[in-house]
Amino acid sequence: MMAHSSNESQKKIIVKVSQINDESRLQTLVQAALNMGLMHFLINSSQIAKFKHYSHLILYEFSDHPVHSQFIELKVFHSSSLSSSKDSKQDKAIYVEIDEKGLSVQLETIQKAIKQKIFAVFIHFKDWKVIPLENLIALFQQSQARAPLLFVDIDSRIEDFTLVSKTLERGADGVIFAPETLQNLKKLVDLTRESFTLSLISGRITKITPIPSGDRVCVDTSSLLNTGEGLLVGNTARGFAFVEAEVHPSEFVAARPFRINAGDVSEYVLIPTLDENGKMALSTKYLIEIQAGDRIWIANTQGKGRFVSVSRVKIERRPLLLFEISVHHENSDIIESFSVTCQHAETVRFLDKNFNSRSVSEIRVGDEILVCIGPSATHFGMPIQETIVEK
Repeated sequence: MMAHSSNESQKKIIVKVSQINDESRLQTLVQAALNMGLMHFLINSSQIAKFKHYSHLILYEFSDHPVHSQFIELKVFHSSSLSSSKDSKQDKAIYVEIDEKGLSVQLETIQKAIKQKIFAVFIHFKDWKVIPLENLIALFQQSQARAPLLFVDIDSRIEDFTLVSKTLERGADGVIFAPETLQNLKKLVDLTRESFTLSLISGRITKITPIPSGDRVCVDTSSLLNTGEGLLVGNTARGFAFVEAEVHPSEFVAARPFRINAGDVSEYVLIPTLDENGKMALSTKYLIEIQAGDRIWIANTQGKGRFVSVSRVKIERRPLLLFEISVHHENSDIIESFSVTCQHAETVRFLDKNFNSRSVSEIRVGDEILVCIGPSATHFGMPIQETIVEK
């Protein structure tokens, strides 16, 4: 029997390739998916031979001869079994088309499947509706026995992933995705992987310069942020300071735990992503480029984080402070220097080397704050290798 994943927060992606007839395109897509760490594929029976030389994949094979009018059966098996002479254990899954007219019968079919302890239920909505998905997720949660995995076929619609994964907080266990391009597949993988870990170190303030007036950016999110969460921002891609969200009330204003008063309009914000080989890469975005509907990466004091959605961006003219920072690399004589510009206000806060929250108005030369070393040079937000001087 296939093991259910114990990682509830990581949503699975089943790459749908059953519709691909071109062998070269199939091979390219499968290899790209493997490079991104994806191991689950939805195939048709004519493609089985093409997966014999792959190991450790989980394959879901459509039945060539459906015997049920309400659903299609699928075989679930390891790719390693294709090169074995022994009969291997296969699990079962069902694929159900959901539509309003037959909803009651379809739900009854799924309830029977839950009782039969099949491996997974795949659903596809002919007319996308949120309420039926909520009902399905609730049905799976109410199951007394170990419920099958629930996957939603979102076709090629990346925008449906967040809805599917967050409905009733738990969401479905994963999605079935038919990528139109490799870039679309990468975008979806980026959405599923919020477990990036960055190295946060201590940087020393070497100079503070008041700027009488400038345009600063407040980023308001659709999430409640916690103490010790914030954005990594900097004037260059060489280094970034940890700017904490407005989670602390002051004598002048109440807390705004959805907001990060991030910096001036020219600041970079650091956003981890995946490269074409599925490895973490550091990209940047100008604060002025962020707009409602974007997803940004919020870091915590352990260097981990999560993606949240932006609901509003406020740009207003305010007095600013320019902080110059230096970092002495361990076991090296190299000193990295960079800077960050923030609004001069009690509500804007750094974290010091002991993770204490400190208002920028209290920071002095010689203080040490939490920072992250960046990719040094970026072009249109992506890291590049080139000689560059930024002052």
